Amino acid sequence: MPFSLDQIQRLYDWLPKKFGTTTYPAIWSDQWNSAPTVPSMVLTLRPTGRSMFFDSFLRTNLEFEGTEGLLYNDVWGHYEKATLSVDFQTTDPIERDRFAHEFGLEVMRYRLDLDWDNDKLRFCDILMAGANMSYVDGHGMVIYRSVIDMEIEGEISWTDDTPAIRSFGILISGSSGTGELRYVLYAPGNFGLSTILS
Repeated sequence: MPFSLDQIQRLYDWLPKKFGTTTYPAIWSDQWNSAPTVPSMVLTLRPTGRSMFFDSFLRTNLEFEGTEGLLYNDVWGHYEKATLSVDFQTTDPIERDRFAHEFGLEVMRYRLDLDWDNDKLRFCDILMAGANMSYVDGHGMVIYRSVIDMEIEGEISWTDDTPAIRSFGILISGSSGTGELRYVLYAPGNFGLSTILS
């Protein structure tokens, strides 16, 4: 998963888990075991494989003001979409249906709670709500499931570690009327050149 550990933790914290007086335990699917506690929420985060503006310039951040003036850092990266699945499992089909309804309401009501400026995450849409299923576990108990898929967009970014831009100008001129050559070194690996011929 391309999202950072902080972004994944933020998604976990963002998901509603308390409905009325009941708080449901939530666990990531890769921590699932053969005899889970029910009711519970099993979470899966899957990349969709859709990246936008891949490895592009995103913005310039002001880092601090130093003795030589303001220092800016360029941020590069792209936006990635992923599907966050919530698989609610219980032994009570009525509880399953109630959870699916209340969960959808809570997500739609508080979807702006993800702060793009701080979290670099955004809730986009509910792709599938309340897909009801059931299975018989290894102990012969019927487990009722409700799966809710949500589309999440996140920023994958890094700070360009190129040294701060410095420019140096050089003028090479001949005798009057013979010509002029100027070049400027803008940053490592980049330069500009201008000539005047007469």
